[in-house]
Amino acid sequence: MSAARESGEHAMFAATGNLDSSSVEQLAENVRRLAHAYSTAPPFQLFVELTRTRNTVYALLEQTRRPRQLNDLYTFAGQLCGLLGVVSLDLGCFDAGAANARAAWAYGQIVDDDGLRSWARAVQATIAFWSGRPREGIKLTNTGLDHVRPGSGEIRLHAVQARSYAVIGAAEEAMAALAAAERAATADTSDELLDAVGGEFAFGDERRLLSAAATHLALGQLGQAEDVASQAIDRFAEIPIAERWIPGEYGARIDLIVARALQGNIEGAEAALTPVLALPSELRTGRLAGRLHGLRRSLSQPRYRGSAEVEQLDDQLEHFVRDSAMAVLPPGMSHHPVFGRGEV
Repeated sequence: MSAARESGEHAMFAATGNLDSSSVEQLAENVRRLAHAYSTAPPFQLFVELTRTRNTVYALLEQTRRPRQLNDLYTFAGQLCGLLGVVSLDLGCFDAGAANARAAWAYGQIVDDDGLRSWARAVQATIAFWSGRPREGIKLTNTGLDHVRPGSGEIRLHAVQARSYAVIGAAEEAMAALAAAERAATADTSDELLDAVGGEFAFGDERRLLSAAATHLALGQLGQAEDVASQAIDRFAEIPIAERWIPGEYGARIDLIVARALQGNIEGAEAALTPVLALPSELRTGRLAGRLHGLRRSLSQPRYRGSAEVEQLDDQLEHFVRDSAMAVLPPGMSHHPVFGRGEV
């Protein structure tokens, strides 16, 4: 596969001043493949390949002045930068993620595509949310909704907005955003850019339920959070493993653990934790570690002190967080090991 990629890249540069249609088709396929690889590939491995592909697009932008080819290349650049933003978030590199997401928005402006613009805003809002800046995330989602087309982009923006509202305790607004996401999901529509490519650009029902569970959790609606997290897990299980967003599935499992633990069901939380502990360390993204870090902080409250069950659970959580994907970053790469308010 590495040799095949090198062959394709060389062919793209063979003709100077003009791009063959097959080169554009190859880049479109590369973007699609990487968007789908996000579901199962280790974040750092994917980051390297995304960077390489983005740099190829940048080099090709210097070789053509044809408007249609430039439009295609800027669209690819926006998609790849947005994916780099999401992967950077998974590695705990918030600033790098935010910079890449802003670039994706800028490319969306250049090509004047509402699908790319709304998706980029959702990525920006997600990074702001996980960085502990939920109010900024709300503003970004509102801007995204000004450009949104029916389909995955609309569902994602409402879902991210719901979580951001929940973190600041705005329960009424959070519930309204969840309802808007559900309405958008029931509409028989799709976005020609996002849903056609799929993978990380799409936002299926399993993701909507995952966001809903996290929203209920942030609002302290623990029974609802447990129920919706279970629904999300069931939906993820319906997707073939080769296509399933693994960190998303485990995010739902962790939300189930948190909901049970905070309701005092430590035994149930430990039972739900068992499959989570089997997740390979390279797939333990920063967002998963952040969710469990928040639970560990909750379990440190005085009412849990002296409980052997809680101490055993906390020890298991500590090992999971310590062996996360961020541990594979090369020496010298900065990241945020502890997340802000977005950890719930």
